[in-house]
Amino acid sequence: MQNDLPPAVTRLLGAPTPESQEGAWSAFLQAHNEVLLRAARALGPEHDGAMDRYAHVLQELRCDNFRRLRACTEQPPTNFSLWLAVVARRLALDHYRRIYGRGRPLRSGRHSERGARRRLTDLVTSAPDIELLADEGAVSPEDAVSRAEERQALKCALAELPPRDRLLLRFRFNEECSASEIARLMKLPTAFHVYRRLNKVLTILRHRLKQHGIDST
Repeated sequence: MQNDLPPAVTRLLGAPTPESQEGAWSAFLQAHNEVLLRAARALGPEHDGAMDRYAHVLQELRCDNFRRLRACTEQPPTNFSLWLAVVARRLALDHYRRIYGRGRPLRSGRHSERGARRRLTDLVTSAPDIELLADEGAVSPEDAVSRAEERQALKCALAELPPRDRLLLRFRFNEECSASEIARLMKLPTAFHVYRRLNKVLTILRHRLKQHGIDST
């Protein structure tokens, strides 16, 4: 499977002088600017706010001699554009939360990140989301062990999925991308294809959880 870094990234990270690095940075932006702008605009259509988030993303990507970009050289992602989209979206969200707090802009049919993560848990197992418990100290030792086993089983089931399916779940439940956004990022024909694949992946997860001894019925 091809997973080499794009030439613009290799050139940027290998630039020997500050001058050549600036030229390589310009080439990198020319090649990947659309991905970065899309991430900045995803949290709201207002121009000034989106541009502030965009500037923050660029600043963070350049921070510590491109530390975040260098991190992917150890194990280059299969699809660099998808990897960059996830990184840029998280940076944009960090900037948004720094200004407006932990809340996120509401969109039709969208819920909070915690709610989305809980929906994933509810779809593949009946285990409650321990993060939603008001007092973890009130959980009995038996329940704590049971929930730890359920979380471990879910982790193992997720690890058995192909990378593209794990990325699909990450976009939908962790990054809270809409189906249309996922279709665009993953080059699927329509949002319908996203939902169809999600349903299939979640069915696979339920089956594998049963194999790990967790019954979601």
